[in-house]
Amino acid sequence: QSTVPGRMHACGHDGHTAMLMGAARVLNANKAQLSHDVLLIFQPAEEGPDLGGARIMLKDLENLGMASQIRYIYAQHLTTEFETGNISLKYGSLMASTDEFTIEIIGKGGHA
Repeated sequence: QSTVPGRMHACGHDGHTAMLMGAARVLNANKAQLSHDVLLIFQPAEEGPDLGGARIMLKDLENLGMASQIRYIYAQHLTTEFETGNISLKYGSLMASTDEFTIEIIGKGGHA
């Protein structure tokens, strides 16, 4: 929530932050029942392979000596395909692709 009434920054990263902080709150409230440590992480700059993403995140975890301790990764993402209040689950990969292409436009100037 913005500190300025009636204003917000409606970026998907805000939703990701809210989801991870919500998960942290629930996990912390139930930590006595957990049989393993839980590491909460953000995938940096997932929008492109040269910006960040899982490869860079995993390399950082390897450099910190933490990658070998990870047994499972549960990922969350946002989509507008489902009604508010619904959660969609799938075993395996989902929304796990970055596609890039280059186009050349020949013609008179304009905005694209």
